[in-house]
Amino acid sequence: MKALMVLGGVVVALFVLSACEQGPLPERTLVLGASINDSTGVATDSLLGNPDGLVIMPSGELVLPDHDKNELRIISHPGFKLLRTIGRKGEGPGEFNAFYDVAVAPDGRLAVSDNLNRRITIFDATGTYVRDIVLQGTRPGVVAFDAQGRLYVRQRSSENPATGDPIVQVLSTNYERQFGIGSFRPTDDPMGQGYMNDVRMTPSPDGGMWVLYRYQSVLEHYDAKGKRANRLVVPVKTPEDTTGPFIHHVPNNPNRVGIARSPVVTDLVASGDSLVLVVAIEKGKDSERKSRVYAYTAVGKPQYQAVINYYVSRIAVLHGQIAALRFQASEPARLDFYSVKP
Repeated sequence: MKALMVLGGVVVALFVLSACEQGPLPERTLVLGASINDSTGVATDSLLGNPDGLVIMPSGELVLPDHDKNELRIISHPGFKLLRTIGRKGEGPGEFNAFYDVAVAPDGRLAVSDNLNRRITIFDATGTYVRDIVLQGTRPGVVAFDAQGRLYVRQRSSENPATGDPIVQVLSTNYERQFGIGSFRPTDDPMGQGYMNDVRMTPSPDGGMWVLYRYQSVLEHYDAKGKRANRLVVPVKTPEDTTGPFIHHVPNNPNRVGIARSPVVTDLVASGDSLVLVVAIEKGKDSERKSRVYAYTAVGKPQYQAVINYYVSRIAVLHGQIAALRFQASEPARLDFYSVKP
């Protein structure tokens, strides 16, 4: 479905695509190339550490946050050697207390959001500490730089916004607030607001930003001025109720809660061929989970789909290859590189 809206006197198209409107997608095969894991002999999982993030430097180096050591691990590609680490556990300048996310700017600057220290730490391309950014009244969540070098920050406030309020702050290259994007969606589950509005972001070539709602299976595109241009629903083979519940109380212990459900889409990345790739999770036999990668154009038109036979937590693109990170508490970390076969 395509709706029309007026922005500054110009009529633009707003795409709102549901799974049924997208139709069947061509299936592509992913060919495994290099891999970092215990079984290949290329490297051991100790090289990856305990990662829950993956970004690529403009130079092609891999950046993975190690949650065990509270440091960023910079790994070469090709070769897969640990080049250096950035940061350490602590509360001082350039130190971390609890990673939440990491982002890289076009000029190589790194932004690291720290949940417990309640700040974002900026490093230059060499890993030298530059400054901290403190957002009043909120904890920083996921972060991303756009093509202009502006920093997008997910706000995680203790007070819930009103329905439809922005959930992401956009900061200038001088880290001054400019405007907000995203749309807060409430839920009847009192502890589910954070899940319902949990997002990942990736920059688009036009200077804007793609925002993925991980529990709603919704993908939105905002232009460089913060206007929403596209919105689509990512098809999920084994959907879960997007309204919750998101947590449950542990039997015989009402003071403890557990996570009732996982996100239906985990991550996204803009590729060098003007496509955005989104990872959706599917449940198979015996509760096994696999990932389905969907590729969309800049205007939200579906292009192809491909399957990775494990749970992909993070995705990136390097030299035309898809880098897929598997990280689950019960399994060793694994980073695979795939080529897309037509």
